[in-house]
Amino acid sequence: MWAKMRAAFGKVNTIHNHALDYIDRPLATVNLLGGEDGIDDAGVSVTRIFAGPKDWFLEGTAQVFRGDSADVFQANGRKDVSVVGHFRGYKDLSESTNLDIGFSYARGHNNNGSAFLTNLYGADATLRWKPLRRAVYNSVMWRNEFFLSQRDQLLIGTTRETVHAFGLYSSLNYPRQPPMDCGWTV
Repeated sequence: MWAKMRAAFGKVNTIHNHALDYIDRPLATVNLLGGEDGIDDAGVSVTRIFAGPKDWFLEGTAQVFRGDSADVFQANGRKDVSVVGHFRGYKDLSESTNLDIGFSYARGHNNNGSAFLTNLYGADATLRWKPLRRAVYNSVMWRNEFFLSQRDQLLIGTTRETVHAFGLYSSLNYPRQPPMDCGWTV
């Protein structure tokens, strides 16, 4: 049973556009992960959650997709599936601060044919601070992602070459809570 879903590649790829903290997706994700929709396709997903050493929460996700995902992957035959793996570690550093680190890998065939592959590697880190005991609930989130793409391409004639590209972004989010409205009308 295949279901349409977003790939568990990094952080921003898993978030729908309307749920982002900013208007546009980072250029690194647009250029390397397939535009506004990112890596999404029909497929199956398996996730395993387990406790790690020193109070780390660990999560591993493996996904197999049909093989068609925007400009990144294109299935040229029935066997041309794409795969995605994500390994994540999460730890509370204090009552109000936590760290989330992840590593991603994706592989699939590209539009040059079944013999041409695209490999994507990613690393992400998110540091969150949210004081729970204060009356003013401000928070800070610092997110970073790094991407590396290795794409097989055909040059002039029959020369085959692997093209390398990388991108990264860093975002700092400090949303202030608006003052509460008492609801009185005069």
